[in-house]
Amino acid sequence: MVAALSFFLTVAFWPGISGGATTPRWALLSCVIPIALWLRPTQWTIAHVVGMAFVLWSGITLIWTPNLVLGLNAYWQVILMVGVFALGSSIVTLRPVLIALGIGFGINGALVLMQGLWWNPFKYLQTPGNPEVVATFINGNLLAECAALTFIGCTAYRLWWCLPGLLPAIILPWTNGTPRAPLVAITVSGLFWLWRRRPLLAVHLLGFATIIGASVIGGHGDSLGQRFNIWSDTLRGLTPFGHGLGSYYVSYPAYAERQNTLLSRPENAHNDYLEIIYELGIPGAILLAYLIGIAWRSSRQPERYMFIGVLVVSAFGFPLHMPMGQFMAALIAGRLCGDWLPLRASLSLGRIRVYAWFTRVVDAYGGSRSFEKGGEFFSGISSVFTRCRQLLHRHPLERVSSASDRSNQGRAEERSFSG
Repeated sequence: MVAALSFFLTVAFWPGISGGATTPRWALLSCVIPIALWLRPTQWTIAHVVGMAFVLWSGITLIWTPNLVLGLNAYWQVILMVGVFALGSSIVTLRPVLIALGIGFGINGALVLMQGLWWNPFKYLQTPGNPEVVATFINGNLLAECAALTFIGCTAYRLWWCLPGLLPAIILPWTNGTPRAPLVAITVSGLFWLWRRRPLLAVHLLGFATIIGASVIGGHGDSLGQRFNIWSDTLRGLTPFGHGLGSYYVSYPAYAERQNTLLSRPENAHNDYLEIIYELGIPGAILLAYLIGIAWRSSRQPERYMFIGVLVVSAFGFPLHMPMGQFMAALIAGRLCGDWLPLRASLSLGRIRVYAWFTRVVDAYGGSRSFEKGGEFFSGISSVFTRCRQLLHRHPLERVSSASDRSNQGRAEERSFSG
């Protein structure tokens, strides 16, 4: 189901309505995610608790948001993002999803190639405000960013046959002057992979990539200069508790000094981190940072490379506010957090650690023999929980196979005993 949803999200397009590239995708997510969560139960971890706290705080900020309609719309998008996160934490591998994404973005790449060579079927959708319509995404930036994330994932999973179809979707939108965030994401993910094997070579390539990137940015400083102006004005409007969810478009003009909002008003800050701090304040930023830290501590290397790409792209665009980008980011983060201990086991392990720390402190300051016995008792329990955590951090297929081996061994022992 997740793979099928991924494919249909890449090609969902309805040119006859407002937001023909985004509205069908939001509608598809709104219909499928609740059903998918109902059919696939999710095991709660500490990451799910943090996600629910993020949803709760986002709802609280609706009290002081200047436009409740925009706030409720953004709140539903947050709920969908958390639902996709829960769905990602329940799947074993992203390989089928990446195959579906590779096929879908390959179709978009063929459309982009067709637009650039001989026939543009989307020409009638062009407007003065949006002169370049790129495939079914309309926005060439978003298409290139999502295709770059798929490119990173297919490379990590060694799905080499998917890569040629992704190249047109990544490269050809650049001819329209779009930012170089997709290339930066691919470069940073590749350097992170190389750093684990050849650190010195990675440092040299980083310096070379920095020089090349500076020269490329210098040739297209228009877009980057506009982003710097938007970021500067957004920083000026930061408050401890934020302006409320969905408030950026309405409240930004009050702090705009470098951007003429009478000519053009940005709907997003072109930086997801900055926009979340602007709308949700310090509590929202802390919850997001904690969730990123949980995902980063995962041992899943293929998804971690994709997660690096998400972090890089979010610093230059707004993928978390678009259906396709939000779906991919939440699914990757959920997959990384899916291998954590279940919530009840995490709480039990935390209590055992507190008890063990308490007994060590008492023993250090000259505790009695009863405390010494208690320390041995809690130390033994702590070692048991440590062993359980090591087993739970193994790959789910390994856990299933080990469990089936134990059950088969138990049946053999029962047969030998009855015989």
